Parts: sequence; structure tokens; C-alpha cells
Amino acid sequence: MKSWCATFSQASALAALLLLSCSLEPVVRTSELTPQPVTPTGTSRLAGSAIIVESQNVEPLTPGFRLLVWAVTESGTVVLGPLVPGNPAQVKPATAGITLAEIDELLVTEEASTTELPTTPSQVVVLRGAVGGELVFGGTLRADDFAQARGSLRIEDDRAEVSLRDLPALPAGYQYSVWLQIDTAGKSHGHLSTSSGDHGGVGASPSGELTLLGPLPDPRVPTRFDIGRTLYEARECWITIESLRGVDAASTCTAMHGEVELPELGEAAEGHLH
Repeated sequence: MKSWCATFSQASALAALLLLSCSLEPVVRTSELTPQPVTPTGTSRLAGSAIIVESQNVEPLTPGFRLLVWAVTESGTVVLGPLVPGNPAQVKPATAGITLAEIDELLVTEEASTTELPTTPSQVVVLRGAVGGELVFGGTLRADDFAQARGSLRIEDDRAEVSLRDLPALPAGYQYSVWLQIDTAGKSHGHLSTSSGDHGGVGASPSGELTLLGPLPDPRVPTRFDIGRTLYEARECWITIESLRGVDAASTCTAMHGEVELPELGEAAEGHLH
């Protein structure tokens, strides 16, 4: 049961949304999307004859997949060992039959969880970089690459359209996805896990309930979604970076964010009376 101590502004916004749901005239709501980049990153450092590999902001893996660290040498690639997101991994080149001097760079890839280690890396390169240095998302993509990105969200009746420009291309195996945040109780995007729902929605978090609208197969082209009138309550929009394997948990890796403009109470009432 909602508290009777809700602020006047909250009550006014709720009244506007209730009028919206009954209105025969569509009321447009918009959001300006600006960069909010959080991308996978990592580092590697030497520890005697071993290499310590650490990762940050790597999205949780779905069951049946794992991360593996590879050494790239002049003669090919050699798997060094597993990496658990968020936990340091210690790998020893000698165990793989090579020396530190032979390694040109390191790869961290997504691989299927099988009883045997693969002999070649997959095309899904999460991190790449030199030994003893920075590991970069896909080997090329940094947070600064999102600086020029701009976009907009337009909600009209039970439809939403997302238009974006100057978003950098993602590494193989990843896509952009659109989420609407319903509750403004919190400020942080947070980490979410999926639950069943008509819109592929996700469960509640300290930042509120988020609903997945869907992926953006080509972010250069405006994408429309059927959202249903319940999503008139949307307060924020997030563009996230997700794996092509599907959404098992909402990624903490984000590209863009914007607050959805609430309609003025008078504007909603006018549309209702027409």
C-alpha cells in the first residue's frame, strides 16, 4: 500500500499518468539520450613466472559458457586458463608449453563450457591487450569512443521509437538493447536478473523495475517497439551492451541513458477532454 506521505509532485505525476491511460488523444513523451558508457575493461601484470589477469564490468555469463585467457604468439594462440568475471586469474605460460617472451598479447574470449579446452579461440573477444598492461573491450573499444553518441526516445500511445547516431560498432558477439526504468526511487542502474513477463521484463532492484524493450540490430536505423500503455510510467531509458546469446541477466555495461519527460498535468487533462 502506498504511503499517504507522497509528495505533491509525485501525486501530480501519477494523476497525469492516470489521465493519459484514459485519454483518446495520444500524448507524446520524449527522452534525450546521452553517453553513459561503462564497458568491459581489464589489466594484466606479471607475478614471477605467472600472469595475473583481472577484469571489470564483464557481464555475467549464461549457463554453459565460460571465459578463457589465451596467449597470442608468433606461431598461433594457446589457451592459458579460465577467468571468472570479477576475480583475478593466475595463469602460467610454462604450463601451456610457452615462455613469457613468446607472448605478443593476451585474449579473453567467451567459450562454450565443455570437458576439453578448445584449441582455437572463439570470435567473441571480450578483452585484448599486451602483457603487463591494459585489456580493452574487443581489443579496440573504450568508454571514450562513446563521447559523440546522441539519441532520443519517443513514446506515443503504445509505441516507442529509439533513434541513435554515432554509436560505435560493438565487438563480435554483442548488441545494443533498450530498457525502460519504471520506478524513480533509486538513482543507480544497478545489476538486475531476468524474470518472466509479457515484455521480457526484469525483476526489481534498488534502482527500480526495468523492462526490456528489445535489441537494436542496427543502431543506425530508428527502431520501433510496441510497449503497451502500462509503460507510460517509464521514467528513464537505458541503452545497454548485451551478449548475442540472449539476456540471462541485465548487463551493467551501458552505452546511453536519458530521463523520460513526464507530461504536464494540464496537458494530460486537455488530451483527455478532447
